[in-house]
Amino acid sequence: MVRDGEGATKFITITVEDAKNEAEALKVAYAVAHSPLVKTAFFASDPNLGRILAAVGNSKIPDLDATKVSLWLDDVLVAKNGGRAPEYMEEQGVAVMSQDEITVRISLGRGDACETVWTTDLSHDYVSINADYRSEKKRWQTQNSNKNWNVFSIDWKSFFQRPRMKWIGVRRLFGGAANNTWACPT
Repeated sequence: MVRDGEGATKFITITVEDAKNEAEALKVAYAVAHSPLVKTAFFASDPNLGRILAAVGNSKIPDLDATKVSLWLDDVLVAKNGGRAPEYMEEQGVAVMSQDEITVRISLGRGDACETVWTTDLSHDYVSINADYRSEKKRWQTQNSNKNWNVFSIDWKSFFQRPRMKWIGVRRLFGGAANNTWACPT
């Protein structure tokens, strides 16, 4: 479902590990997955580690020690101990961000819990699709205003021609905790 998001160009897996508990891991993962700045950076293939780390901080995890946070884009260590990894080169990040499927792995360094969520980027098409649907409805209503019809809130013809709604942060595709543990290291 996530891959079929409106205007989505990239599929992103976000795994948060070494959290105190699963709720904390999910809170951080969703903060990153829902951040418009992070999602637009993915669309632009911009390895902006500051946006991702800011989203981690924005999750408002109590007593989070930023010096223990590490971040990977696929297998590339981008941030270590809360700052840019000394061995990281921007070209590595650009190469990862240019892919259609990207894995973001975040280690909080404070426990053993791990959770994974999936999301997509935020593209021009997403904005257009979601900005236009109401305009199309208004245009249809205006063109047909002289007819004595009961106008529903959905233009069904347009509805069935559009991609299905985007699902952000679906964490368990088939239900049950065991189905998402594959992404977490043991």
